[in-house]
Amino acid sequence: MKLRLLKDNVLFLVCDGESLLLVLPTGGGKSLCYQLPAFLFPGLTIVISPLIALMQDQLTKLPPILTGAVWNSAMEKQEVLELMDHLRKGLIKVLFVSPEKLLSPGFWRFMLTLPSPGVSFACVDEAHCISEWSHNFRPMYMRLRWVHLTPLVFFCVSVFSMSLF
Repeated sequence: MKLRLLKDNVLFLVCDGESLLLVLPTGGGKSLCYQLPAFLFPGLTIVISPLIALMQDQLTKLPPILTGAVWNSAMEKQEVLELMDHLRKGLIKVLFVSPEKLLSPGFWRFMLTLPSPGVSFACVDEAHCISEWSHNFRPMYMRLRWVHLTPLVFFCVSVFSMSLF
């Protein structure tokens, strides 16, 4: 009951445009904290995640009403062009990217070309990687703080997992 109340409060804050840090246990329903805003907000939701396999898993678990895609470095040029076309047309609601992709200049240049409403929301998933494995695991996670200084205006939820012993 307490966990549900916490998630309800988080969702109210997110829907009010508040940036926040959320720490929930593994299996605690963190995905809902970016899925519901993705459904409610008019623009694109970006989920920053550290591993392609994790992104693919999260993509397959999206509710059918949410269209999603993964943009990663293993994609062929034609796949990237097709994805960019879908993003321009507003056919994608949730985009999973790595910290490296998110912080690349080409990614930001492209995001700025998206028609209104553009990007509405971003979620840094698995942010506990920094605290558990340090910045050496993925140095780009440490640079995510600069996302708030970009020309794109959106708000962000950082999602940590924690293990219960």
